[in-house]
Amino acid sequence: KHHCIDNPVFFVETSGSNILTPRQACAVESTARHNPSLKINVLMTPINGINSNDVLIRKLRNISNIQIIDIKINELVCETPIWNWYVSGKWKKSKWKASHLSDALRFFLIWKYGGIYLDMDIVTLRSLEHLKNSAITENWERVASGILIFDKKHELMRRCMFDFAANYDSSNFVVNGPGTITRNIKSFCDIDNIGKVSGANCHVDIQPPTAAFPIPYDKWEEYFTPTSLHNISKIFNSSYLIHVWNKYSKFSKLKVGMNSLYELAMKEHCPSVHKYIQQVGYA
Repeated sequence: KHHCIDNPVFFVETSGSNILTPRQACAVESTARHNPSLKINVLMTPINGINSNDVLIRKLRNISNIQIIDIKINELVCETPIWNWYVSGKWKKSKWKASHLSDALRFFLIWKYGGIYLDMDIVTLRSLEHLKNSAITENWERVASGILIFDKKHELMRRCMFDFAANYDSSNFVVNGPGTITRNIKSFCDIDNIGKVSGANCHVDIQPPTAAFPIPYDKWEEYFTPTSLHNISKIFNSSYLIHVWNKYSKFSKLKVGMNSLYELAMKEHCPSVHKYIQQVGYA
């Protein structure tokens, strides 16, 4: 039933919403445009089906390499290593349950199908197609779990999936995602420091923070501040994508016409979503 093919990209919307926000839609559109030969799978978990009349859902479905799929998580993870974790329901007690559900699904999906997993609070700026068995470090201390690019059945993803299920902590936002992948890269590559990965010969490629985090989490407001086009090319020069820190930025309105970094990135990389937000006035 799920048409996951070779080289998929996965986005996972686990809040139960039946539509996508403009920011989420921009993540999907920008990734599809920059990676035309990859199949973009947007997995959603709505209670009563996806709202196919929604303007943004319709816009995305007009792009040929995007498919938006209504998944039933219990069917997807049935008879897999995260099944027991899922049915135990511990995650339902967490105030970050949508985030923790997507933590579990990302390790599972990339282990099972291979390909690329991306968080939905990103804008893709260029092709990701040549990256292989890669993740991105936030600060050389911690590896982010929001961008994962691994071959199918990769041993590192298998370990992350089992570790996630075994050591799940519903009361902690960070430990389950970044904590899990950081710990497992260290043991898999037999290193005590993420900076040593390149010399470890474990065939895992760790990209520097600039690859996705040109602006660190404690300066997230810079994405919403007016800037110049000259500035944007300088800041994003060595980035594959930008991660706009939804955990902190979700309550900040992006006002159209202010020329914030985030809006300028949207205008260039997700033009049809940008057209929509121009009518609405904000995103």
